[in-house]
Amino acid sequence: MNDSISLKISRPEIIWAVFHPFKIHKALLISKETIVITDSIANSGLLVGYNGGKLDAFKHCLWSALLCQEIGKQAASALTKAHEKGNRIAYRRMKKPNLIIYSIMDAANNQVGIEIGSHKMNRLKTIFEVIDTLEKGKLLYI
Repeated sequence: MNDSISLKISRPEIIWAVFHPFKIHKALLISKETIVITDSIANSGLLVGYNGGKLDAFKHCLWSALLCQEIGKQAASALTKAHEKGNRIAYRRMKKPNLIIYSIMDAANNQVGIEIGSHKMNRLKTIFEVIDTLEKGKLLYI
């Protein structure tokens, strides 16, 4: 995994971290792993659409599924909600409230991922389950 991957952490995510100090490291590793997997899939041409497209839907669903498997359903749900709250705050700050639709889509895809992650399976099976869920039309994208 590439250690040079940087993640922007919002205020709501920092608050989540304060209340989940023993889960921070795993959550960070999962976040980085999700980026690496998503980039690999993008480079393969299997999925496209980083901003609101199929690839973005895949990324959010996979991220929340892996979080659920590693840190538990409640912590994963709280972190994904904090992440989207941080995005909504950023969109308002940028004076682009129309971007909130992305946060709504991401939140829905995160919930699907948490459901997938609540079924224990290995990484490869989880990835295929997320792709299958996407192909069945159960994830939101533009």
